[in-house]
Amino acid sequence: MTPNYEEMAGKERAVHLAESAKFRPRGSNFGLFRSLKRKRLAFWNLKSARWATGAMRPSAIGPARRSVGMILKTAPMLTLLTSAVAQVPRPSLEVIQASIPQLLYQRTLPAPNRSPNLGASQSGNAGLTLSSDGARLAAYVLDGLQIMTWSPDGTYKRAIPRYTSFGLDAYVLKFIAGHHLLITSPAAETNDPEAWRKIEDIAFSVMDPETGKVLHNVPGPNPGHRANENVAVDMTVSPDEHFVAVIFRGFTRGRVAVFSTDDWHQVSALDLHNGDKGDDLDPLAIAFSPDNRTLAIAHGLFGRIKLYEVGSWKLVRTITTFPEAPPPADVLLVDAISFSPDGSMVAVASHGGGSWWKLDDHVVAEGTGVLRRFFPADPLRVFRVEDGERVAALGSFPGGLGSSSQLTWLAKGDCVAFLDGVGDIRLWKPFAPGYSAVVARMGSNSRTILASKDSSRLFANSPDGVAIFDIIQAHSGIAQ
Repeated sequence: MTPNYEEMAGKERAVHLAESAKFRPRGSNFGLFRSLKRKRLAFWNLKSARWATGAMRPSAIGPARRSVGMILKTAPMLTLLTSAVAQVPRPSLEVIQASIPQLLYQRTLPAPNRSPNLGASQSGNAGLTLSSDGARLAAYVLDGLQIMTWSPDGTYKRAIPRYTSFGLDAYVLKFIAGHHLLITSPAAETNDPEAWRKIEDIAFSVMDPETGKVLHNVPGPNPGHRANENVAVDMTVSPDEHFVAVIFRGFTRGRVAVFSTDDWHQVSALDLHNGDKGDDLDPLAIAFSPDNRTLAIAHGLFGRIKLYEVGSWKLVRTITTFPEAPPPADVLLVDAISFSPDGSMVAVASHGGGSWWKLDDHVVAEGTGVLRRFFPADPLRVFRVEDGERVAALGSFPGGLGSSSQLTWLAKGDCVAFLDGVGDIRLWKPFAPGYSAVVARMGSNSRTILASKDSSRLFANSPDGVAIFDIIQAHSGIAQ
């Protein structure tokens, strides 16, 4: 039976710390595998220097900040910046910790937790999304055969079926029109083989999230062909909600297209090919800028980010984010993109690299064994959109952000939140002296973090549902 951390006494919560995880590092970007075990939502208690699951009392936050020095004696949570951009004096740990926001756990919105027998425990929910009006959250559950929607305060909860012959093809999930329409992976109108066959060549569907009724089935680029030549595997919605841009599965020749949300017709099929040998690679990430001017696509060797003008859909700039030559047999790919709130900066993250604690060639708990670097040593980087100049980079954390859903900027634009390779939520201030801080331990099953528009709350997948945190802004620290 899944424990309810909100109802547990503090001593009971500690019992659940027994669950742990062993990982194979994502040091190589070629043939990546990991051994996963389910980990529970947990926090590092700075006052007692030990793990605790469940909620932290507000009164514990003050002592926690004052006791930051204890971190280095046990499991260091602050990590050094590895950057060739600028070398700056290192401030004290107390100053750094005070400058970075903290997370205060509020609640978990419950969801069914099914772990398919695929060789690893998996979270019971995926594809977490938040409506633009902040009124609804949604996620896939039951292996993609059902969609749960909630209000963030937990007063509203609804489950709607998604009819398909193969639920694990649940790739895209986005609200539009506030919380009144929901874009999903292909969904049939009825639950029968004939209806399933009708969605073979569908890219994505549009549902009424209240009733589950399929309102539109939007065709892919190859009508009459199989699903793997038509289905959308990644999606971004423009801030004005006029456009939806999608990446199709790799079997599809035209890999990126833009659709109008007015009538769901295709307005552009983007040509990603510039004659370079790396152009044959699949695009891996896609994002609109918050100022509605730019569409960014991660495509090509050396972490190339291609920037297209919204409306004309012309290529205006290519940024090579990881120009270093990788070690033999490595292929460096960028899997995550996130624009700053004003659209002037873009953060990118590679699929692997960073630093991992190892002992006898096994990954071990933080602070034990030897901290080893893998290529690239600084897998999270920030660039100016205007001229493509690199302005900041972060290393000394376990790399391996698998999608853009693991990387987001907070509203003020001075802080980046991300899920690292072991499922820890980290906060990093790219324009301050460079450290990141672990603010919550989610575990390997967490694949999405989202921030509310005003960055007062952060949402994350957890094995038992959707975890909700208040973001407690820092009141002192490094000058802005």
